[in-house]
Amino acid sequence: EAAQVRISWSDVDRGPPPWLADRAAADPARFVVDRYALNRLSNRFQPLEGVRTDAVFSVDDDIFYGCEVMREALAAWEGSAPQGAPRPMVGFAARMLRNSSAYAWNSPYLVPFAKNTLFVTKGGFLHRDDLELFWRPSLQKAVALVDARTTGEDIAMSVAFAAARRLRPVHVALHEAQVTNLCCTPSKPGDEGAAVVRPRIQAKRASPVCKRALGKSLSDRKRQYRFDIQAEALRAVGPHVLGLETRKTLVAASTCALLNVTSASTATLRAGYAHGGKLVAVDYWRVPRARARERTKRLGAGSWEGGGRQKYLRADT
Repeated sequence: EAAQVRISWSDVDRGPPPWLADRAAADPARFVVDRYALNRLSNRFQPLEGVRTDAVFSVDDDIFYGCEVMREALAAWEGSAPQGAPRPMVGFAARMLRNSSAYAWNSPYLVPFAKNTLFVTKGGFLHRDDLELFWRPSLQKAVALVDARTTGEDIAMSVAFAAARRLRPVHVALHEAQVTNLCCTPSKPGDEGAAVVRPRIQAKRASPVCKRALGKSLSDRKRQYRFDIQAEALRAVGPHVLGLETRKTLVAASTCALLNVTSASTATLRAGYAHGGKLVAVDYWRVPRARARERTKRLGAGSWEGGGRQKYLRADT
């Protein structure tokens, strides 16, 4: 089990809900609510005092991963370098950053599975000292944009880590049974804090908030904000950080068991990410079938995006 759970609480108008405050009060050494005086998205990467482990697992509050695959990912992180040496990011949401106004979200899920970073906000291990990299002076203009636009902290952290550590990421594949996503759990009138519960999947999808979110992951304006933050971060550190490309994907033993294979090959990954496959790409969407047919014509029938059914796991609103 986790040695300590840290919750970054930036809601200056409301305190944590009673159940969370009570849990923290009952076991203050293990459950810590880090409350901040300013409501800033960058608070999630504030260096943490009192952390007793080298490894820190960063994740949004609406994504839950299976314990077994978490243990396997942690073991991969611990075994990735000798004790005391810098370790790469190890996590579940790989990306391919490019020196342009966009990043290739689907490259890690298409042959040859190219990626050069991870978004640790979607679930990833890093060293506790790596949080300090986000606050280097050269990146503070990008951090200011993150706080002003309330998005893009995942991109800024990816660039900060790559610039400082020069290490290729370790992407861990996920079976759909190994992750649960809460999507939209908006607070209701009268709630004392965020409504953090496990809704039934059907009830979640019936929510008007989720229905709107399912139409697209980010608004066009938000997407442009993210592009601007990426461009500023790359300008600050230089495009050399984009050269950390790797084509390796770690498929843990528990994932292989769910896929009913003894080890994973390129063919296994291709089939797993294909239409009807069981591997999932964290943070992306089912493609509406009408749009899928249009994309198939443009991208080719063999493309994962044109397959008609991206794996839905998360809704950013």
